[in-house]
Amino acid sequence: MKKDNVRLTQQGYDDIQNELDQLKVQRPQVIKDMDHMRSLGDLKENNAYEEKRRELGFLEGRIMELEEVLKNATIIEVSTGDIIALGSSVELHIEGDKVRYQIVDENEADIVSGKISSNSPIGKALFGKKVGDEVQVESPSGTITYQILGVE
Repeated sequence: MKKDNVRLTQQGYDDIQNELDQLKVQRPQVIKDMDHMRSLGDLKENNAYEEKRRELGFLEGRIMELEEVLKNATIIEVSTGDIIALGSSVELHIEGDKVRYQIVDENEADIVSGKISSNSPIGKALFGKKVGDEVQVESPSGTITYQILGVE
């Protein structure tokens, strides 16, 4: 995750805060499990201990990363105008299908949730456009044309 000048929607900020809270709850149990495994003796051949040690390392790294993102975060107002901006929800027509995306900062992007980065090719192409506009985006399979059906 990029950590400088982080611009998040309120939902994105809350999601990151919730993930951070969950990781902090998990950490004491992982440490307790490691202590128990350490008490069992030889750590050189204790694969379960090594796995917990790696898990703790991941938790610690992710906690530090999320804390840094939140420390540098600015919550943006979700755009409600006709022009696509950071935070806008956009309904698009593409090759016979309708899709909906929200344009967000790269720290909040999650394609599974329909949130695309403003720095992605489609995010860049949509920025500043309005309903009725068409945008073309280069992809590995060729040029894709998107028609903007709605902006919220």
